[in-house]
Amino acid sequence: DNDYGGKVVVNPSGGLISKGHPLGATGLAQCAEMCWQLRGEAGKRQVKDAKVAMSHNLGLGGAAVVTMYKRPEEWRNKPMKRKVSLGEGVPASKL
Repeated sequence: DNDYGGKVVVNPSGGLISKGHPLGATGLAQCAEMCWQLRGEAGKRQVKDAKVAMSHNLGLGGAAVVTMYKRPEEWRNKPMKRKVSLGEGVPASKL
């Protein structure tokens, strides 16, 4: 029940290991993925009808951060604001 189509989807982007686990940037990667999911901009990784997103991150020295985002109801059925979202990946023309 924790994969696509299930009640709770875990790591739709592959998690931080799939990003090379860069120190310092891991929290930003998590926040970006949560925003893309809630905006409906995550492309192939999109979780259908995502309403709430949660991440946790452990850092050096025992730092711990838990973040929860909730999609505003006003976003429902709104089109994307951008022609291209990096949530879908970098366009081939930009590589």
